[in-house]
Amino acid sequence: MGVRPEWRARHLPAGRRPDLTALAEAAAAPSPAADNGLWAQNYYDDWPSAFTHVLYMRGEDGPAPDLAGAAPLLARPDYVLYAVTKNQPASP
Repeated sequence: MGVRPEWRARHLPAGRRPDLTALAEAAAAPSPAADNGLWAQNYYDDWPSAFTHVLYMRGEDGPAPDLAGAAPLLARPDYVLYAVTKNQPASP
């Protein structure tokens, strides 16, 4: 499976999951550059501009943490789906 060149910096094959602190800090980080031309370790940097949703996996019945720039959309015992609420590009 290939990854389109414009999305390579947002692609990480292993899907390293950031913790809440890293995710909060990444909201203001610049968009990542592909580390090796194929993927970036911090694919989630600048997530409010790049993504429409955030899926947060939590321990069963763990808290749904406040995530600045996103609002809880759906909560289940082991995850919370957030809708990104700020910095989204305008729809065409």
